[in-house]
Amino acid sequence: MALTTLTRTSIRQKALAQVDAIVTGTTTAAGADVVQVEDTATLRSNVYPSDYYEGWYLYAPSQAAADRTRRVKEYDPYRGILRVDNNFAAVFPTTTAYEL
Repeated sequence: MALTTLTRTSIRQKALAQVDAIVTGTTTAAGADVVQVEDTATLRSNVYPSDYYEGWYLYAPSQAAADRTRRVKEYDPYRGILRVDNNFAAVFPTTTAYEL
C-alpha cells in the first residue's frame, strides 16, 4: 500500500468534507477592489440566497499571513462574488485557491 503525504491543508479539507462544512474553489478573476473575491465557477448560484455565505470565514492558504483569513460580509450569488469585512493588502489575485 502506497503512503500518502498528508499536509495540514489536506487533513483540514478531508475532515471538513466529511461533515459537509467546506467549500473549496479558485478565483476566476481578480477582485475589482481590495474586499472582493470572484469565483464564477464555484460561487455562482441561482439557488443560494444572497445571505448564504454571510458570516462564513474565507481562508486563502497561499496569501500572506495577514491576508489569509477574512469573514464574508456580502455574497452576490448571481455574479459569484464575495465581499469581506476587512481589506486585503492588495486586490485578491486570479487563480488563488480558497476555502470557506
